[in-house]
Amino acid sequence: LIIITGLLTAGTVLQTFMLESGFDEQSTSYFEAFIMVVQSASMLLFSGFVERKSNIKGLLAKSVIFANLILLPMLLFCFNRNIKGVVVFAVMCIFAFVSKISLGIENVAIYKLPYQILDMGKYGKVIALSSICGGICATVFSYVIMSVNKTLGFFEGMKYILICGIVFSVV
Repeated sequence: LIIITGLLTAGTVLQTFMLESGFDEQSTSYFEAFIMVVQSASMLLFSGFVERKSNIKGLLAKSVIFANLILLPMLLFCFNRNIKGVVVFAVMCIFAFVSKISLGIENVAIYKLPYQILDMGKYGKVIALSSICGGICATVFSYVIMSVNKTLGFFEGMKYILICGIVFSVV
């Protein structure tokens, strides 16, 4: 589920959302650069904090939810297409800022988690199976996104996709 929601909150889907919302390539590139800097800085700044935490599962669960907060304004803007320009860009930047700080924490915590929940002798097998399953799920979900958007149009299709993403985040 983390991999699937990651498809929605980064990279191609987020960039397409910005472009379809009317932003030019330069603004979209600035937005992407901004969120990458925030995420990288977050990983650097909060790595010590994460390392000192004993309840990594709880921290990871919270960081996943907050990392996916960006889905909320995306969903709002799918339902209300009358909001345009600077307001959309500002709201997306604010939510992306919080989301990418949380994603940075998530990225650090996810490396510490296996030591708390796995017999490390089985780590390779578990990661291999997890990667295979995650890759298959991501591929299927990417196809679903493409099919739904082709059938319904981008914003109408994204309403359903983003609702699924929000549900997946909570689950």
